[in-house]
Formats: sequence, C-alpha cells, structure tokens
Amino acid sequence: MNNDPVLTEDVAPTRRTVLQLLGVTAGLTTIGTSDAFAASTNKSDMNDKYALPELPYAYDALEPHIDEKIMRLHHDEHHQGYVDGANSALSQLVEMRKEGTFDQIKPVKRDLSFNLSGHILHSIFWESLSPTGGGTPSGAFAEALAHDFGSVDSAIGEFSAAAKNVEDSGWGMLVYDHLPTSCS
Repeated sequence: MNNDPVLTEDVAPTRRTVLQLLGVTAGLTTIGTSDAFAASTNKSDMNDKYALPELPYAYDALEPHIDEKIMRLHHDEHHQGYVDGANSALSQLVEMRKEGTFDQIKPVKRDLSFNLSGHILHSIFWESLSPTGGGTPSGAFAEALAHDFGSVDSAIGEFSAAAKNVEDSGWGMLVYDHLPTSCS
C-alpha cells in the first residue's frame, strides 16, 4: 500500500511531494528552452552524465545587481553540486538496475529527483537573467497578468509572497496552465 500524500483541496502537500512535483514541473517547463540547455540535460541513455551549462553572459554582466563573486559561487559551486548529486544518484540507479537490487531505491530516487530538479531550475534561472532585462511587464504578458490576477502589481505581489514562503528554497516559477481555474 502506498502511503504517499495525495494533493487534494483539504490535504496540504508535504515537502517531499512538492519536490517530486517540482521535478516533473521543471522537466515539463524546459520544453522550448535553448539548445545549450537542452544539450546539458538531454541524455541518450542511462550512462550519459548531466553537465553544468555555461552562463549565457559573463560572470560580471549582471552587476551591480548580482556581483561576479556571487555568480561564480552560485553557478560554479552551488549549481555544480546539483549536477554532481544528480550524476551520483544516476550512477547508483544504474548499478541497482544491473544488479537487480532495489532495497535503497527510495533514497536514490529522492536524491535524483531533488538534485535533477535543482539542476533544471538553475539552468532555467541562468537563461532567464539578462544584463539588459528587467522592468515592468508589457504587451500580451501584462494583459494576461492583469486578466488573471487583477493587475500586474497584484501578480507580482502574489508571486513574490509565494516564492518567499517556499520552505528552504525560495524558488518560484510562473507557468501557464491552459485549463480554466474553475470547473463548471
């Protein structure tokens, strides 16, 4: 019997459930990203390894908002840690499959999910930043925010509050769901 929590209106998701769903969501969100990102995450078989993508700009390109030292630390060490963790878990999973022993499958799958999600989210993060970016949303995107949230400012407020309240993470992604928000 599976005792994993199920997401319903009256049951709050656990951190584990959120991480599992985040891995699926992050994987689905990568559709349409750059070729460089796709090359770093797509693998032809279970023996390939994930790789740290190069930044699409110089380490100091986002100054004064994010300095070079922080970019190097966050990209070269923090993100690399997720890549290394995903590859380690992947290697363990390959061994389990070769040997046919799965007594440690739960922690290995958890580590793969956690680290691969971190790798994918960071890869999206680097691609989302730009030395010439920022500002207030405009055009069709601003219209959609105003339609769905009441105003651009309301959307930014809700998104910021949600991201600040993610346990141990602070990650937030705004994604489009084609389904209506209410069922008739």
